Amino acid sequence: MKTFVSILTGLFMLLLVSCEWINDIFSPEDVSTHEKGDTVWVHQLPDDLKHILNPGNLFTAFALGDNDVYYGAGVNSPTQIYAVNRKDGTLRWKSNELDHTDISSQIVVGDNGTVYVIDYCKLYAIDPANGSFKWVWEVPETVQHAGYPNGLYTYGQIGALALANNGDLILGSIGSGVYNRVLYCIDKDGNTKWFNIDAVGGSVGTGIVIGKNGNAFYYTNFNPKNDLVAVNIENGAVIWTKEISSYGGVANNIVIDEEGNLICSFADVETNKFHLHVIDAIDGSVLWQSDFISSIQKKLIGPDGYYYHYLDNNVDKYGMYRIAAYSNNFTLTNWGIDMGAIDNQNRLLYSFIDKDDYNKIKLGVFNTDATVDWSLYINSLRKNDYLISNDKIIYGVIGHDQVIAIQGDASLAASGWPKLAHDNRNTSNWSKH
Repeated sequence: MKTFVSILTGLFMLLLVSCEWINDIFSPEDVSTHEKGDTVWVHQLPDDLKHILNPGNLFTAFALGDNDVYYGAGVNSPTQIYAVNRKDGTLRWKSNELDHTDISSQIVVGDNGTVYVIDYCKLYAIDPANGSFKWVWEVPETVQHAGYPNGLYTYGQIGALALANNGDLILGSIGSGVYNRVLYCIDKDGNTKWFNIDAVGGSVGTGIVIGKNGNAFYYTNFNPKNDLVAVNIENGAVIWTKEISSYGGVANNIVIDEEGNLICSFADVETNKFHLHVIDAIDGSVLWQSDFISSIQKKLIGPDGYYYHYLDNNVDKYGMYRIAAYSNNFTLTNWGIDMGAIDNQNRLLYSFIDKDDYNKIKLGVFNTDATVDWSLYINSLRKNDYLISNDKIIYGVIGHDQVIAIQGDASLAASGWPKLAHDNRNTSNWSKH
């Protein structure tokens, strides 16, 4: 009997320990108590910025890491990169000062968590643990080129930035000034892997995207003509160029569909009218061109293959349109202001004007039939890009001085091209998530 009681006592104690162990794993603090649309937290920019943020910084430099939200900020002083804890909105670290008062690329988060950003003539690799610089790569004064024994002068602004399949950084010259433009490949240790001065004309137009086949695509202008260009990531060699008339200057003007083809808006040679195009990534041939006039605004692709695009030229109402792939069939989704992202339920999240109050800009989640699934109004919510995490949190910006986390009900779509620069890490790479 004593033995039996001892066994029962032992089992009871084991059960208690197990319950405590289970409780540790499933701590109530780890279970969200927020309802859809609730504010999870609001992060106020540090006092040393005087609560003023250059809107351009956060618009193009808003990224999500495993544990943090990253943004860039600075007021009449060199920019710094800030890491905000995703759980509670507290500031984890800020980097040392960059060299200029603005940044000229998205913040890109590497496969190992390293944070990359371009500040005029330098590419910074930042340690996600503490914000320290792992290394800084600077545009060379000159590069060697056939027929130029002293090299060609190349020191100028860079800005386009994309993450290659193997983790290399692909970047290109932008901006104005008397210097030769170049396309560069920098490895994870900050070494120049290759460069190609013949792959860039006046600049790398609206950013660089990495396709399904691993190659890079971008616009550039080889004076006096403009071109859509494909480049081999392994060595920087130009694979093909397609001459066009004009391409505008908006990020996400080139996106990649599930077949690996390019979806982009440009004006063909001898015309000034923009059309939506599907371009074969292998040889640059046109697979389809829209009958309707397009715009140069950014575009997204949903998990179902439909395109989302802002049209304002030849349609009954300007706004966001849902366009069937390889088709001239399109429907108005709403008088949207700016597309944010597509979630894994194939719904489009963006800022829109409330039809009952034109002074209010709301954040809305729209179904494919243009009905509003849910929406909310937050005073001074910026109409810009949004991040949607795997744990269903939407990150946005309030005014010029706050980052907000909002409880959603879905994660970012894992297929298509669901947001600016493709994903929450801003890799601009079809294969990354």
